[in-house]
Amino acid sequence: MVANASEILESCFEKQLDHSATAVRLVSESESFSGCQRSSSMVTKHDIRNGIRGGVGRFKREVTASFTKEELGALCAALEITGTTDPVASTATMRQQIRVTVGLADSQEDASDDVFSKRELESIAAAIGVEPVSGDEPDPLF
Repeated sequence: MVANASEILESCFEKQLDHSATAVRLVSESESFSGCQRSSSMVTKHDIRNGIRGGVGRFKREVTASFTKEELGALCAALEITGTTDPVASTATMRQQIRVTVGLADSQEDASDDVFSKRELESIAAAIGVEPVSGDEPDPLF
């Protein structure tokens, strides 16, 4: 199967075709690529964040963006995290508290204050009872 994939890609370079279109066709036509099964309904970080946003009563976004301070505050409220009612609480502190509450870190000092990884977003979604779906976009306003 990999030999066919390399032949197709080599042919693509020779014919100067659009590489991304060929790659999409290659993956969709093959049953597997490099031994990995490809799912057409792959849930992205954007989909998971939108599921979480909807689960805490916030608006979903059309573009990929990390959580805002207000969205983190709503998530803290949904997880019943106390001590985040202070309007000057930093986003880093809220992320640390969320990681501890969901069980991704043992203590706030051990918790990272970076944006959430896909694995962490999946854990957070599960903690608030949200099942993310592929292509979770906001409803049209009209």
